[in-house]
Amino acid sequence: MLFRLTNPRLEELARRQRNSEKPKIKTGRLVALGSEEIQEQEYKFLCDTLGDKMNIDELTRVYIRQNWIYGLNLHGYSLQSIRPNIYELEELQVLDLSYNQLKKIPGEIGRLRQLRTLNLESNCLSYLPESIGLLLNLETLNLANNQLGWLQTSLNGLERLKILNLTGNRFDCIPVCVDGMKSLEELYLWGNNIQQLPEYMRGLGNLKRIYVERNVIVPSQMRPKVITSPY
Repeated sequence: MLFRLTNPRLEELARRQRNSEKPKIKTGRLVALGSEEIQEQEYKFLCDTLGDKMNIDELTRVYIRQNWIYGLNLHGYSLQSIRPNIYELEELQVLDLSYNQLKKIPGEIGRLRQLRTLNLESNCLSYLPESIGLLLNLETLNLANNQLGWLQTSLNGLERLKILNLTGNRFDCIPVCVDGMKSLEELYLWGNNIQQLPEYMRGLGNLKRIYVERNVIVPSQMRPKVITSPY
């Protein structure tokens, strides 16, 4: 069962923290703990992750399932970097880093092998690490509203990916790695500069929806352009 921390639990944590100094302990990987321990561990983890921006209300952004950290929502904190302890949560399945000021994602993200949803919308990303291709359980990848013009070919190993959102970037063609995303069902391409749909997309048998508004797509029999990494 997936649930948010309830208000009584938040109030109890707030009461405890009013009478003690904010903990500075890194939690590392959070594993099956008792209900009282998991509350303390969550608080320590968020303090270490967000530092002085931490507010007791932010505990509602941690999602628990069967005493495991299942999801972490760091949406809208104006973060410019990610604290490394996040990558120690190797059971994490949902990570929302949208609406921050991130210019890069460290390669350590490849350690989060259980991730199913990764939301990087509305940051300042111009490239992704190769290790994103190691997230073989990923089903939803949201890269909307960044500064991306290409994707690493390593992403073609994301065979379980169902939803890919590239809205509002700088693509002038569809990245060739999409060819390997055999489970892809929805592809969002709004607001790029894409001129053609490559022939290999005919092989994406599960693709149900493709959104191409605000592009310059024209009919063409030309061989699809391949994006080459500038790095």
